[in-house]
Amino acid sequence: MKKLRLNAENLVAVQAAIDEVEGKATTRCLSADRLLEMVRSWEVNAFSPPKYLLRGTYLIVQASADKVAEAYKYRPRETIVIVGHDSVGWFIDRIAREGVRTHRWTVSALPTTKLEYYILKQATTA
Repeated sequence: MKKLRLNAENLVAVQAAIDEVEGKATTRCLSADRLLEMVRSWEVNAFSPPKYLLRGTYLIVQASADKVAEAYKYRPRETIVIVGHDSVGWFIDRIAREGVRTHRWTVSALPTTKLEYYILKQATTA
């Protein structure tokens, strides 16, 4: 997969990539708008760090549901998107449909050490 930028101008291409992976799936799906909203929300919750600190950070965005049927013949699947940040901005690293790991929409971060320090410093002074 080539580097696909995650920004408001590129939402049509991002949605096309998501649709390709999701195929005919109708549950636990993700839209490009929702993905961008979740990434921006994470940035705000991380105290809006400067762009140079975001370089090298990866976010794992999971589209899940509150309840998953127990009497399912097959393991339920959800859309997972791994988003990275380079010197230009956010980009899609990987999109996949995998077995449900959580029962809610989540954004998990793999921050760099400098970004971790920044977030901890901001949290303790806020």
